[in-house]
Amino acid sequence: MIICGAGHVGKAVSELAAFCDFHVTVIDDRPEFANAENLPAANRILVEDIPSALRRLPIDPMTFVVIVTRGHQHDEACPPRSYRVGGGGTSG
Repeated sequence: MIICGAGHVGKAVSELAAFCDFHVTVIDDRPEFANAENLPAANRILVEDIPSALRRLPIDPMTFVVIVTRGHQHDEACPPRSYRVGGGGTSG
């Protein structure tokens, strides 16, 4: 699972996802949120521009992408390929 956003919602989702045995990657451009102290359940934390990181990371039909950034303008900046790959899940 790739979680875009390390705020309070991203943190909660990362904890739930880890509890459900997902491999959790969290991306956020704010080091004060995207760090091991704030996200102890995350397997991988990327402190970088979310759209750039999403373009670089492998996303396949088995990858869940959760977009919970700090604002709609940041959500909309996420590349469309993260919205839906394959037949599962919903977008919007």
